[in-house]
Amino acid sequence: MKENIRTIRHTYSWRAKSEFDKEITEIWVKEGAIPRAITTEENGKIEHDFDNMELSKMYQVANPLEKMMLGCGFEWGQRTNQLASIKRSIVKKSFVLLTEKETVTAHLGSTDALLTDIELAHKFLGSNTEWLFPNSSNGEHLSDQHFNDVLRDLMKRAMVEPRGWVHWTCLRKWLQTVMETTCGFTQGEIDYYIGKATDKSKETYKQRKGKVALENFEEKYQKLEAIFNDIRTVKPAMNETQYFKAIQWIIEQLRK
Repeated sequence: MKENIRTIRHTYSWRAKSEFDKEITEIWVKEGAIPRAITTEENGKIEHDFDNMELSKMYQVANPLEKMMLGCGFEWGQRTNQLASIKRSIVKKSFVLLTEKETVTAHLGSTDALLTDIELAHKFLGSNTEWLFPNSSNGEHLSDQHFNDVLRDLMKRAMVEPRGWVHWTCLRKWLQTVMETTCGFTQGEIDYYIGKATDKSKETYKQRKGKVALENFEEKYQKLEAIFNDIRTVKPAMNETQYFKAIQWIIEQLRK
């Protein structure tokens, strides 16, 4: 049967409406799997499954603020409400973050490239604020919805076709998948990194936390860093029209 981008050999197709054009598209998922995010609220859509090249295309067409937002999204895997409320002062090469939804600790890392993107974004904004993602109109931080809007807008400008429901948590799912399938992180190590609580019916996060064996964690994280850097440096195959539209949009934003 047809292989998908993660080389899963046994797949079947799932028909769903595209996020933007509302046309019926065919989506390939692992055979026997129950597609996630199939709820009444989401109108039966499964979530878009990003790949590295799509993120590269989106990064290339992004302005400095969007580069920072996208980079924080795929490097840290945090939800929008968590990202929006982060203060610049806590962001380091490695830092811990108490997550709001699950009240557990995330042990996050930042590449040098991400720290550079953050610095450039705030120069671009001309802001001197405590918030990592400031809202220039009211002095507070950006709203949750703003992150989703930016993600979808980047997809449009990079001409990435949605294959399901698009929202910020898709980046979190991409990170978890890459950590497990490409870098060899265990589930416990992934939970430790992104601050994910375990099933409360089994063990609490605090009970399990002490049992997480961080075997070769640094070596695995170096592999993850290499993927992050490739996303920023690999130049995707984009035609002249795509680049022209992206540059034109950035110029228009600078003129505002």
